[in-house]
Amino acid sequence: MEEAKQLVNQVFATVEPLKEVEQPKPMTKEELAKKVEKLESETVKPADPLTPLHWSVYRAIRENTLGRNPPLTQRQVVDLVNADMEKMGHPERLPYVENDANHCRKLWDLVQDINDSPEIEKVIVVYKYTYFLGNEYETEWYRCKLRSDAIRKLVRAARVAQKTSRNGQGKLISCHGKVLEVDIDFIEAFPPIPNSEEEKPQQEGETA
Repeated sequence: MEEAKQLVNQVFATVEPLKEVEQPKPMTKEELAKKVEKLESETVKPADPLTPLHWSVYRAIRENTLGRNPPLTQRQVVDLVNADMEKMGHPERLPYVENDANHCRKLWDLVQDINDSPEIEKVIVVYKYTYFLGNEYETEWYRCKLRSDAIRKLVRAARVAQKTSRNGQGKLISCHGKVLEVDIDFIEAFPPIPNSEEEKPQQEGETA
């Protein structure tokens, strides 16, 4: 029994105490307004000049997919770009993470920069973490996909705005404290006026 207690104590002695998770501090209205303003300013901005890494990514995809070859995977693009950058004597490299669905997140940003830039006329199509230079029909399909994704995000943003706009509005509560779900636009505080003799309410002293 004593040996078991000593073993348990040894195990607990090696376990680090749990750290409290720091809760995010609530933002003031001024801080929130600045954050929204910064986000909106970053949403639409002029395209920056392309770097050697951008051009290396573009060359790798163009030279290997322009002749209707299969799309390049992330691994293939990373290997081609890193070999090209080493050949040019440039120290910058693309990282590749094995244990992640998106193995190279930086590649996504670089491709978006290329598609945003007026320096390159052609469009790189991204489909399920593969990359290729799109023809007329593929580029149109990609444009429609991006537009559809943007509309879905706008709908989500509108729903969030709709919920936040309801803040502070009253709800109908029953005497039991439950919210009443009503389908009418106006509260009917009085009974409807009878339209016939049969619908007239009985007077005092009258019997049915």
